[in-house]
Amino acid sequence: MEIFNQIQPNNIYEEANTLVVSKTKMKNNHVCIGAITDSGKYLRLLYPDNSNMLENIDINIYDNLLIKYQKRKDIKLPHSEDINLYYAKKISTNNRPMLDILKKLNINIWKGNPTILFDNKLIWSNNYWSSTAYISTKNISNNSVGFWISDRDLYLNKDRYEYVLDNITYSIKYVGIHEPQECIYKGTLIRISLARWWNNNGAFEQDRCYLQLSEYYPAEKETNILMKIQSAINQKTMISVNYFINGENIIFNDVIPYKILNLSNNYYLACEVKTAYKFTLFRISKIRSIIQDTRKFSFKRNMLEFINYIQTPFSRYSDNFQDNMIKIKLEVDKSKTAFFEIRKHLPSQRIMERKENGNIIVSFSVTQELEMEELIKKWLPHIKVIEPNSLNEKIKNDLKKYLGI
Repeated sequence: MEIFNQIQPNNIYEEANTLVVSKTKMKNNHVCIGAITDSGKYLRLLYPDNSNMLENIDINIYDNLLIKYQKRKDIKLPHSEDINLYYAKKISTNNRPMLDILKKLNINIWKGNPTILFDNKLIWSNNYWSSTAYISTKNISNNSVGFWISDRDLYLNKDRYEYVLDNITYSIKYVGIHEPQECIYKGTLIRISLARWWNNNGAFEQDRCYLQLSEYYPAEKETNILMKIQSAINQKTMISVNYFINGENIIFNDVIPYKILNLSNNYYLACEVKTAYKFTLFRISKIRSIIQDTRKFSFKRNMLEFINYIQTPFSRYSDNFQDNMIKIKLEVDKSKTAFFEIRKHLPSQRIMERKENGNIIVSFSVTQELEMEELIKKWLPHIKVIEPNSLNEKIKNDLKKYLGI
């Protein structure tokens, strides 16, 4: 399938079979696309005018492309990978693990802590809470991309992944196109890159290329985990779940999978477990692996009814959950009523009253008060809790802690 063609008559082009390895976010709906050739050469795909690709271009990670290009004429190190793309044709999609591909191409992979990246040429600058890295004009590397396997877990903090060593937090900005997961586990293949030269309007003595985390490649893809779970549900067979929680991996055996749910823009496995709670929601992005058992199970009717009622990731199961529902009443300021009239924030939402001042009274039925806390805090100060009082006091106390009162 031909994707891109700006071939000019009488021009000479190089040709290569390539694998797309990264697609990173940039400003103004553009993306930076990284690739490697079948000879192991790094490339960064640019339009003929040296600009980055538009976000909607149909080129994605793991695509095998036949490309025709010219080397960028005004290359400035460390961005030696820049090429001007004139033609791209999709040949196939690669299903092999990225690590296997790199090993076959004999591509070097940095291993260990982040200070070794780019052959120790990075400068780590400290601020109050973390250390970020950049290349300076005094010691420029010959390339701006590479692959790394960390010897520790990296934890997501806002838009950065953090590596902690000897009380120092090494922070690397994530610029990948995909939604980041909460933890990149040690041993995971990671692609790192250096941003374009930058000086913040003369704020620094020298220009800087900052370190970025542009992609990572989990050992078992989330899509594979979803397929295994769905297979177990269809066949009604138990599974074991390797789950990352509270900073460690825990194995849950004898798990009975019921359904895959999408709640708050995240996928969850709704399942029966051998714990005091009897039921739980495993977030798919925190499942490291799934092992399918041969033992069969039968669905419990009451648990199926509960799963169909789940409104949030904080829904709490009990055998007689319908008899223990908690009614929440909120008053919404008139300036925000439209957001509750045109959309239900939870399926149980009901408008109970329209007041003379324009405010509305809205009710919800939930399994525990925790289900409402995030929604209420999101709309403060335009919303207040009418009942129950226990939830009202909880919100007030949380605000006092946040404000240090």
